[in-house]
Amino acid sequence: MSITWLRNAALADGRRRDVGLAGGLIGAVTEPRPGGPGDVDLDGYVLLPSFVEPHAHLDKALTASRVENPAGDLLGAIRAMHAAAGGFTKADIARRADRALRTMLAHGTTAVRSHVDVGSSVGMRALEALAEVRAAWAGIVDVQLVALVGNPLAGEGGANLRDALRNGADIAGGCPHLDPEPDRAVGICLDAAGEAGRPIDLHTDETLDPGKLTLATLADLVLRTGFPHGATASHCVSLAVQPVAVQQRVSELVSAAGVAVVALPQTNLYLQGRDHPVGPPRGLTAVRALQAAGPSSRPAATTCATRSTPSGGATRSRSPRSW
Repeated sequence: MSITWLRNAALADGRRRDVGLAGGLIGAVTEPRPGGPGDVDLDGYVLLPSFVEPHAHLDKALTASRVENPAGDLLGAIRAMHAAAGGFTKADIARRADRALRTMLAHGTTAVRSHVDVGSSVGMRALEALAEVRAAWAGIVDVQLVALVGNPLAGEGGANLRDALRNGADIAGGCPHLDPEPDRAVGICLDAAGEAGRPIDLHTDETLDPGKLTLATLADLVLRTGFPHGATASHCVSLAVQPVAVQQRVSELVSAAGVAVVALPQTNLYLQGRDHPVGPPRGLTAVRALQAAGPSSRPAATTCATRSTPSGGATRSRSPRSW
């Protein structure tokens, strides 16, 4: 396989190196040497890994001026978006998503996992729009689409999830902690992902209610079923309001199951704790407990997120399905 050389690149630590690309991957990093035909001289420009955005909502991008949330909390945001979504046309969704991707790419992001609402007032319109955007950006920005279905999962939500996985969604998603039967909802999502042979990425415990802990349910089911396609839990806010012993136990279970956790501090610091007028708790997951539990010993399979700061190489050493 031929190698394309990026000559005279400055690394983050200031060293100058030549970087060889083979088949779209980094094949070699060497001391600088004279270039040849076809080489690209970076002339000392800094060569850094590109960013990976592990949790976006491209179908909702750039709608702040159109969708008001006076309550400022999560349920207010959900209600406001559901009320507005009926007026989002397919062309509108695609146009906003395209603009958002252009902004991301301009700031160095080359891989994006986006949740996309499916069912209720938007139907499959948003998924169809983002599937077209994904195709248009192929080879420039890798886009994965997570089917974010409504509740109850035991009814229309589960049917919508299976339909979405057959018609363009890459990953199974949902919000089991908002379901009337949270633990059952996790199982329904996992079953749908397993049937389709796809990864799963759930909005998990995006609440400060200590009685909601579906992260433990997800990790337990992944372990007991041997789910092989990759599992991610996003938000995981309620883990932080558990006793320390519970945080440790659940974090160890998460590690053993190989469930990746995406923390979203900007989102949850804003949305959570608004019903606490004095000393509001922080809407963050228990990052220290998760880190202390250590990386998983299970194969990474096909998950996009990791417990480290999301960052992928400009030329990744893994396929897009194992970011």
